[in-house]
Amino acid sequence: MNQTKWDVSNMLMLVITVFAVLLQLFPPKTQIDQFKSAVYFFGIIGYVLLMYIVHLALRKVKGYLNQIENNTQELNVFKEKLKEEKRMNEFDKRLSILEVLLRSKAGKFEFDPMWLFMALLLALFYLYLRSLGLVP
Repeated sequence: MNQTKWDVSNMLMLVITVFAVLLQLFPPKTQIDQFKSAVYFFGIIGYVLLMYIVHLALRKVKGYLNQIENNTQELNVFKEKLKEEKRMNEFDKRLSILEVLLRSKAGKFEFDPMWLFMALLLALFYLYLRSLGLVP
């Protein structure tokens, strides 16, 4: 069974959605403020749904890419083991591969696009709170 991990972005999406639903239960008094709050509310709900779908798709794509990379590495290992002359130097190669991996892991940096989406969600949530009169 595939278990999903609750990371910071999922928790923030859940908290903002629950908070927006709770705030929408008590709408503002004036008609124009009710309209603004409803637009922001549906914007937040739609945006969170879109972000969740994108987040799931990105997670699946990353999983598939990792699986392809792992399969490629396994195929390369099998090719190497089939060659007679390389069997003699297998221990030395394993050590050199480990050293290269340790050096390459030290400077690796990845940018997660979910943080950009989270910033947009926070801005939209701020505008929603402002339309309700909760934030000056």
